[in-house]
Formats: sequence, C-alpha cells, structure tokens
Amino acid sequence: MQFSIGGMAAVDGIQRVTSVCERALTACGLHVTKGALVWETYREFEDALFASIQHAPGSVSTEEQQSKIDQQRERIKAIFRRQLSVPLVDMEVTFEEYGQWLGDTEKVDQSTQQLYEKAKAKLTDLMPYEDALAEAAAPHLPEFRSYIEREKRMNDPARIQCIYERALAENCLELSLWLEYLKYLDTRLKIGHIAMATYERAVRNLPWAVALWQGYVLAMERNGEPHESVNELMLKALGVSLAQSADYQCLWLTYLDYMRRRVEWEEEHENELEELRETFQRAVEHLHQYFGTEGDAQCEIRQRWARLEGVRLKNMTRAREIWADIMQEGHSRSAQMWLTYLQLERAHGDSKHCRKLLQRAMQLKTDRPELVCRAYVDYEREEGTLEQLDEVQAKCEPVLKRAEEWRAKDAAKEESIATVTAHREGERRQAKTEKRSAKRADMKEKKSGEKRKFSDITSEAKADASSGNAADKARFKVPGAPLAKRVKEGTSASATPSSGDDQQHAAAPAQEDRHDHGLDDRSVFVSNLLFTTEEAAVTSVFDKVGEVVGIRIVKNVTGRSRGFGYVYFTSPDAVAPALALDRTPVDGRPMYVSRCEDRKEKAGAEFKYRTGLEMNKLFVKNLPFDVTQQALEQIFGVHGRLKEARLVTYKSGRPKGLAFVEYYEEKDASEALMKTDGLQVGHQHTISVAISNPPERARRADGDVESSHTPSLGRRGRGRTQVTLGLMQPRVVQRKPTDEHGAPPPALPSAGATETGATETGSGEPGGITKKSNEDFRSMLLKR
Repeated sequence: MQFSIGGMAAVDGIQRVTSVCERALTACGLHVTKGALVWETYREFEDALFASIQHAPGSVSTEEQQSKIDQQRERIKAIFRRQLSVPLVDMEVTFEEYGQWLGDTEKVDQSTQQLYEKAKAKLTDLMPYEDALAEAAAPHLPEFRSYIEREKRMNDPARIQCIYERALAENCLELSLWLEYLKYLDTRLKIGHIAMATYERAVRNLPWAVALWQGYVLAMERNGEPHESVNELMLKALGVSLAQSADYQCLWLTYLDYMRRRVEWEEEHENELEELRETFQRAVEHLHQYFGTEGDAQCEIRQRWARLEGVRLKNMTRAREIWADIMQEGHSRSAQMWLTYLQLERAHGDSKHCRKLLQRAMQLKTDRPELVCRAYVDYEREEGTLEQLDEVQAKCEPVLKRAEEWRAKDAAKEESIATVTAHREGERRQAKTEKRSAKRADMKEKKSGEKRKFSDITSEAKADASSGNAADKARFKVPGAPLAKRVKEGTSASATPSSGDDQQHAAAPAQEDRHDHGLDDRSVFVSNLLFTTEEAAVTSVFDKVGEVVGIRIVKNVTGRSRGFGYVYFTSPDAVAPALALDRTPVDGRPMYVSRCEDRKEKAGAEFKYRTGLEMNKLFVKNLPFDVTQQALEQIFGVHGRLKEARLVTYKSGRPKGLAFVEYYEEKDASEALMKTDGLQVGHQHTISVAISNPPERARRADGDVESSHTPSLGRRGRGRTQVTLGLMQPRVVQRKPTDEHGAPPPALPSAGATETGATETGSGEPGGITKKSNEDFRSMLLKR
C-alpha cells in the first residue's frame, strides 16, 4: 500500500492506490489484531485526498468543487462504517475518532451504532481464541484448529478464509492444513481464481506432496483452464522430486482420468482418443524407466487402459494385447491377475478366449491354483455342457492335489528352517552361557588365591635392611612400607599405619597424584589435552563459569603431562556450566569435559548423542575442511530455528568433513534437507545431506559397548616385539636347552644380583630366589 501511494501522481495513480487498498482489505482486513493497520492506512490516504480538494480560506467553492468534497466525505464515512462493522482490537478508539471526525454538526447515525455494537459483541467472543494464540508458543497449530472450527460453525466465508490464511502463514509446511483449506475452497467457496492461486502457493511450499498436485490438476479442469495449461502443470509436477514411485503412479492416474473426460464420446473424438492412448503409453514408459517393475507393481495403469479398450471402445484385440504384456512381466503366477483378466473377457469377450485363458492359467503354477480351478468349474457350470463340466473337474483334481503337495513341502521346508535356526540359536546361547560361567570361575579362582600379608612384607623388608650388606645397599634399595592411604576428613589419623619420616615422605605423592572422590560434586574431569598445555590455559577457560580453586594436570613419573586432569570449584553450582564447555578448543585441540565419577561405582559410560532416527537432525557429509561453525550456521540457519550445529572432528581437533545440524522443528529439518542436499559449498565440495539415523551401537553380553578397536600392547619397541615373537613361537622350540649330560643350564642371576654374582636369598625358596610382591616391584621402579 505504501509503495502504491508513492506512485499516485502518475496517470490513474489514485485509482491504482484505491484498488490496492481494497485488495488489502479483502486479504487481511478481517484480521482481529492487525487488520486495523490496513483500515487506518486506507483512511489516511482518503483523508489526504479530502484535504487536497478543500477550497482556500476566504474563497467560495464552486458547485463542482463542492460536489467533489461531498463525495469524498461520503467515501471516508463509508470506510469508517465498514471498519466499525468488523470486530477489531481497539475498535473503541476508532469509534471515538469517527465521532471527532464528524464534528459537532453531525452525529453517528443509528445504523452505524448498531453495527458497532454487534461487532463489539463478536469481538468479545473472539478474544479468548486470540488470547490463546498470544499465550501459546509458535506455530500455534492446535489453537488455530480450534479457531477454524469456531469460524466454520459461524459459517462466514470471508472470516473462514482469513483464519485459514493466518494459520498457513505460520504452518506453511503442514500438509493436512493445506488440504483442509483447499477442500473448503473447492467444495464450499467455489471461486475459481482464489482456489487456483491457493494451489499455486501450496505446491510451491510442499512440492513433494502428490495430493496437492492431484488437486491442482482437478482444480484447473474444474475452472475450465485450457488443455495446454493442464499439460504444462503435469510436466512441472513430473519434474519435482516426489517421495516414492506410488506418488508418480497416483499423479498419472489423475491425469489419465482428466484425459479420458476430455473425449467427447458422442461426437468426433479421434484426435482426443489418440492423445489419450499416447498418454497411457507415456505413463507406462515413464514409470518403467525410472522405477522398473516397482513403478506400477500391480499394472493398474495398463489394467485401466485394457478396460478402456474393451469396454468403451469394444476393441478386445487391443485389450488382450495389453493383458499379454502384463502377464509377460512376471504376473502370470498371480491367480488374482488371471481372475481380473477373466472378468473382462467374460463381460466383453467370447467363450473361446475365456476357456483358453483358464486353461493357460491352470497349466502354470500360480500362487492360488484352487482359485483358478474354482473359477474354471464355475464358468463351465454356467456356460458349458455337462461333458465339459466333467472334463474340467477331472482336470482340476490333479492340479489341486499337486497344490496340496506343494503346500506340504513348503510347510515342511519352513518348519525345517525354523528348527535349524532355533537349534543354532540354542547352541549359541549355551556357548555364551558356558563362556560366561568359565570367566566367572576364573575370576573367582584368582580372587581366592592367598595374598601375602602386610606384616610379612614389612618384616621381610626390615630384615633385608638390617643385614648390613654393603653390596646390596649399593645395588638395590630395600623398599619401605606401602604408601599410606589418604586420611579423609573426620577420620582419625591413627587409622592409617605410620612409620616415621619415611611414611610421611611416601604419603605425600599419594595425596598429590590421587583424586579425592569426595570432591566430585564440585569438580570436573578434563581430557584430550596437549602434553604441553599449562594449567593457566585451562584456568582461563573455566574462570568464566565459576571460581576455580585449583587445577591438577596428572603427570607421569618423569613429570610429563598425561593429557588429563581435574578442575576444582568453590561451589557445586559451577559444575553444570562447566560441562557445557565440552570440546572447547584449548591450544588448538578440543578439550573434553565430563563429570568426576568413581570407576568402581560407575555402571558404564553412555554415549553422549542418540543413536537412532531423529527427524529434526540432519547429517551432513563432504564439507570443506576449512568450514567454520559460523559458516555452517549461516548455511542451515536460513531454513529454520537451529538448536545445535556441530562439526565432527578428530581428537586432535582436525575436522572430518562431517557435521550434525539439529533444528527445533521437524518441518524445518525437512525444508533444509530439500534445499541443501547437493548444495555446492566452496569450489569443489558438493555436500550430501540426510536425516540423522546412525546405526545402534552393538553391545556385548556384559552390557558394554562393543568396539572394533583392538587394544594396543603399548609402544612398539624391542620389548613388545620379543613378547609377540615369544607368544608365536612353537612349544617345541621353547623347550629349555640341556647340556651334554641332559641337565639344564644354571639359572641366570636375578635382577637383584650383586657384582660378584651373589643373589638375594630367602628362606625356603628354591634356587635362592626371593619372591617379590607388586609393592616390591613398584618400589623398584620408583627408586631406581
């Protein structure tokens, strides 16, 4: 309206503005909450014209000028009266403006007053529906449906059309809403140009909905559009991507019905008939070209073609040719197909072809031979002689017998397959159960083995330390007592064993290297860090979510970072926002953030993302490796409100060229899928977009997620190679060598041997070798 007002100075400019304003009132003048804006714009335009034709002060207007002034005044009064008869928000203000505009010389007439009161009462009835729309979240589909039902009960076509348009403005991808509106336009309103324009908008918003294209073809026929326009629409519909082959079949059937109705059977119709036959052939070829035999699995188009030739055109020769093509495409085994063919032949053919058809059907191994036999017997009973009936019954007996044998064989085969499958399944379960039982037995046997007591180890260590052997002191440091466990708050210090300064010295690293699970509620676990990442870099990330009291990056015995650690906060409230920082880049590498949980109490890690069909999430492939998060959101954000856009990366932070894009609404994901699949991003990257449906992660019998990754044996070096070769060496080669007298060679010195060849000896141990516990070997590694 504002644009048209800008061109009012042109020739016929005022008439064009008036026409646009009237069209705007028709389209949205009944909008309860926003319609007043259109009315006010229209009145302001007419007021401006009224002011422009007023005579100058002190002058006297001519009769022609006065006539124009009176006409313009009546036009403005008519706009006021029309607006006051429509229920709109703030109509009281409009009524006051009307009174002020009339002035003291004229009052509001009685009819306008009554229209205003009726509209005000109707507004009171409509406000609950408007309040429900205002309070509910978009797209307000349930609220709009109840509003539509109310307007349909009132049976005001203009208001029904207005509320449908309001609903579709927010739900343009709701197919059921489009179909309801179009059905109302076709059956109740019956205004051709409105229905045609609505169909055009519908197929533009939902091009994959075949029901809209079918209705569009019928609407064009109903509206008397020329055949060229309907044919052009059909070509356009065939060019879009429909969901499945059945949709194209339905579209062709609708168009073929239209083409059949074009033929004037009582008049000359050779051209139309020839065009109809060509259309049948085009439909068959199109479906076969793009979908093969699945395009028209039951040959419905050719069956309809054969009925047209046999029933309407009395051309059974052509009908039989069509049915012969149908049977040659693999339908000769279908008894139902033969019966359908027989029905046409009996109604419009002759007895000779009927018997030939039934005999051929009996010769073939159909899926339901008893149906064919019954149809043959019924035909001879109704059409044939007694001799022919007896002959057919004699032919049918062996056929039925063979059918019973075939069924018995098929049933036995299925039963055998089911038995073998059940037997294999039972064996698999039994083997699984035995394997689990053996595993439990091994674990139980290991746990039941006797361990050395703490007092024995301590006394032995003291005895070795007091032996005074100088060589031992030079070559091997006797380990002290095991490291003391951390003393938790609220427990007595006497609960932990102590042995003087050595005990305190050993306990310090334990407190430094072990995480206190009592602080899990106010700490998070970070991993996938670079080995060179400093604590300051991690602190700068978590300072935004809460006060950090400490960060501990776990290190190995050489003091090098192991790539993970713990972050401690003053309050548990900082944990939740800290978890949201998962995969935040730190030194160019994504940092993983998770909760601190005791491994002993943790049932098992759960995958962070869903592994199943998610209609509101898209999976994107073949992205450029240099694409950014912002670029991904710009590409997909234009198609709807994004919930999350996530680039998939390796642990190093290097992108994989994959991404997941999640929307709040499924319809937005559907629209984005249609518009972005095959989109070129960058110079040589055509992305592939699909609905997210990752395969379910396989689980082992113990409930853990099964992985195809083989655990590593450690760094490949001399030790790993020797271990691997030793495991692969045959037992014959592994036999210990003997000397010339058959005795084994002397034992090599142990790790604790002195320079003179002496070994540590222990009481009661063969070979003079002392057994060592895990704590002994741990001390050896730490104090070497």
